[in-house]
Formats: sequence, C-alpha cells, structure tokens
Amino acid sequence: MARRVAFPSPFRGLVPDVFRSPDLEIPSVFTARGRWRSGALHTFCDDYRQEFFWRRPEEGLLVALAAGSCTAPDFTVWTDDPSEWAAYQVWRSALVASYWQSHGVDVLPVVTFAGSPGRFVRPGSAWAVRGPTVADDMFMSSIASWAEQCRPGLLVVFGRPIPDFGVPMVKRALFAGMCLSAAQKEVRQ
Repeated sequence: MARRVAFPSPFRGLVPDVFRSPDLEIPSVFTARGRWRSGALHTFCDDYRQEFFWRRPEEGLLVALAAGSCTAPDFTVWTDDPSEWAAYQVWRSALVASYWQSHGVDVLPVVTFAGSPGRFVRPGSAWAVRGPTVADDMFMSSIASWAEQCRPGLLVVFGRPIPDFGVPMVKRALFAGMCLSAAQKEVRQ
C-alpha cells in the first residue's frame, strides 16, 4: 500500500534564501531538539526529530518562535548519497529556515558537504556545524571546500573544536549541560 505525502502548504511559493548576520550575538547556550525546554535550540540530533519541522511546519514554527534562535534542521546528508538526495535534503533544510526567518526567528543555516548548500544561503552569512569526532585531513579538506564555495562570515562550531582554517569561529557546547553552571542547571530542572 502506497502512502502519499503532500508538499507542506506553508512552504508553497517560498523561495529558500537564508542569511544570518555574523554581527548578531550568538546565544551562549543552545539545547538539543530532543532535550529542549526553552531558549536557543540546536538541531544536531536524530533525523526523526527533524522530520517534525518538515511534516508539521506550523507546529515546528511554534517551537522555533519559542526558541527565538535556532539552527536550521540538520537533515542527514552523507557524502556518498546520490546527488539528487543530497540536493533535496539541503533544499528542504533551507526552505524550513526561510520559513522560520520570514516569521522572525533567528536561524543559523547548517553546513553540509554535499548538495550545494551555498545555493540557498547568501555569502557572508553565519553558519552552524557539528564538530567532527576527529578533524582528520578528509574533514578539513571538505570544510575548506565548503568554505570556498559558501564564503561564510562566521562559523558556529557545536561540540568538538575544529582547527583554524581561515574562517572566524565561535564555539558552543553540543549539550547544554556541559556549559551551564550548577545554579543554572538547578533552575532549568
């Protein structure tokens, strides 16, 4: 039995065009989508949590508005995925980001090494990336190629650090518990 999934109507007529000024303040604490309660939200988590933003855009917008500042959905793209799939994942992330920005949400587009994300994000924008387990030569080569194509103004690195490669960077914790003081943790619980 086939299931038909329609194109979400809030996205109809919207052209993905994302820009986040690197001059705006970057929140000091972002909480993951799966653990989020309030405050800035990052989407570096499992894809099933991301699908909510695509399949239920109005409700996803409410979450993004409540957060105020968040990363665009980080739909998984593997470097060996078919180019059409990579392009689709990048396009829908940018479409959701544009939808949120059109409603006043501060959105950081996410770095993807396939699918040409620079088509949808203006040069000079601030971007978000999840730091790699190991910043090996392959990763550093990929991020350098990405930076050449996308010309970012700032890179917000979540989790493990990345060696300097000529792009201004800001570090943020991947898990909110890593950067909160004991008093803040107590208040948030």
